[in-house]
This record gives sequence, structure tokens and C-alpha cells, in this order.
Amino acid sequence: MNFSKLIMESETGFFILFPSLCKGCGFCIHKCPMEALHWSDVLGVYDLPTVEIDTGKCVSCGICQDFCPDCAILVIRKMNGECMACATCEWVCASGAIYIKDSLEYALNPEKCLQCGDCFRACPTGAMSKKMALFGEG
Repeated sequence: MNFSKLIMESETGFFILFPSLCKGCGFCIHKCPMEALHWSDVLGVYDLPTVEIDTGKCVSCGICQDFCPDCAILVIRKMNGECMACATCEWVCASGAIYIKDSLEYALNPEKCLQCGDCFRACPTGAMSKKMALFGEG
């Protein structure tokens, strides 16, 4: 089997696609909160289109990697401790305490927060841990 790879870089990380593993299901495109993925002209296994990344939109949140059933996507994040508005924290928060504002910054409602730590464990950059430390939480 051919394990060639396509590597694309955004400001926040690297996106590596293995076309020979991509079956063209589209889960990654559907789940991308930034709408950074779209179909490409490159064909994968079964001669179906693979995906490509809009590096200007990608925040390297890794959601595409998490939902790819074929391990065809690998996201390597550049860790910098700054929020990149990927919405991962909002997505994992069971109590609805976190939401992304129109300014693409996250907000935390302390009245709803269960202090479970799921948000800062899921945060790809460590920004949630930084905020929790500032407020003496977590």
C-alpha cells in the first residue's frame, strides 16, 4: 500500500493527509467548525476525492482527525497558549458553561461551570489552562 502524504501548514499547525487511507466519507468536512476543509482533485482509495485544507481558515483544532474513521488525517498543533477560537472547549463542555462570542473569543459562565476540567484537557493550545490559572480555577 502506498503511504504517500500531503503536508499543508497553517499558522497554527500542520495538516497531514494520507490519500491512500481516505475513503471520501466527508465526516471531517462536515465536522470542521471553521469550514476549512473541502473536496480536492486528489483521489484516494476507491478513486474518491480526498480533502484539502484552506490554511487561512484552519486553526488546527484536530476535530477532523478525531472524526476520521480511517486515520487518514493527522493534525500537529503549534502550541502557543493563545485561544484560536476552534470551539473545542465549547464542544466538550457538558454544562454549556463555555461559548464562543462573536469576537471569536471564548467566554466562561462561572455559574454553569462544574469545574470538571474537560475544557482545559481538550484545549489544543493550552489557552483554557492559562485562563483557569488567571482566575484561580481548576
